[in-house]
Amino acid sequence: MNAKKTKMMVFHHKQKNVCTTSLKLYINSKKIECVKEFNFLGVMLDENLSWKPHVQKISGKIAGVAGTLSRLKRFLPQNILKTIYNALIQPHLNLGVLLWGINIGRIYKLQKWAVRAITSSKYNSHTSPIFKELKILRIHELYKLNILKFDFKYKKNMLPAYFQGMFNEVFLTHNHDTRNKSEPVPGLWKSIAAKNSIRFAIPAAIAIAPTDILEKINLDDIKLPSFSKTAKFLFLDEYKTECDIKNCYVKQ
Repeated sequence: MNAKKTKMMVFHHKQKNVCTTSLKLYINSKKIECVKEFNFLGVMLDENLSWKPHVQKISGKIAGVAGTLSRLKRFLPQNILKTIYNALIQPHLNLGVLLWGINIGRIYKLQKWAVRAITSSKYNSHTSPIFKELKILRIHELYKLNILKFDFKYKKNMLPAYFQGMFNEVFLTHNHDTRNKSEPVPGLWKSIAAKNSIRFAIPAAIAIAPTDILEKINLDDIKLPSFSKTAKFLFLDEYKTECDIKNCYVKQ
């Protein structure tokens, strides 16, 4: 291990004060630095696992690219601008979205800024038709799509052994003939951080997912790329092409 590149972090609840001054680790007599944030394989981790540093990092990168798209929209065609989006923005949205996808912060606003720039639309144009035209998912549906892909891999035994049995359903154990006896018991969480973790967030999201998408997961002959493409276009089909807001000031 390289002592200079190795960092130490103490994970704890944000309301709990942890003194790290007395904690000292050494590698070959070299002290390991204790940090509050760390970039691990492109994902920003902090000592509270709040994902705020990672969202801020992504927001900064998207803002820079969206600003560039706004300046280039007068000189480059739409297909080139979309290629720039797919190359410089989309990878940041996909990386680890299962972990931080609930805390989108200002990412959605920046994403709308970017797609408006691609189509040279006004600053306040409705973006649902733009996303549908460009065939780009909003961050909300991108998060849902990655949940469905994870569930697909889980049910097809395509995930590492660590995830086996993570979402096993627990049923009531009493012998009374109650209405919900045959229904699985929802998982219990003790904190908001636990509620937002994939162990609890994924089953909750799957429970409200469209039935026609969930039915395809159980098909034996469907592959992940085909399933992902089908789910993506089902989400895109739900995007509205016309504004149904009464007296919409954008259309006036």
